[in-house]
Amino acid sequence: MFKKYRIKQIIVSAVEWTGSNVFDIAEFMDGNECNLRSDGVLNVLTHDGYKLALVGDYITLDDRGRFDVCESYMFDEVYERHIIWDENL
Repeated sequence: MFKKYRIKQIIVSAVEWTGSNVFDIAEFMDGNECNLRSDGVLNVLTHDGYKLALVGDYITLDDRGRFDVCESYMFDEVYERHIIWDENL
């Protein structure tokens, strides 16, 4: 017999690869390895090894400090914008 499950809610930080924001990505990754290939694809070191990020894909950082690459269609299906309310603003 099978059971149904849903994904636990976690908050990730993310930046979209636009093809021209390599410095923003490098700053976001804070010293973790990412290399821009001559064809405009990013080669990103993740917890699963190297993954390719195409323009429009997202680089994510989870609550365990692990980077990953998420294709844009999947990112749009799984994530929604999280806004933190700060009463001191």
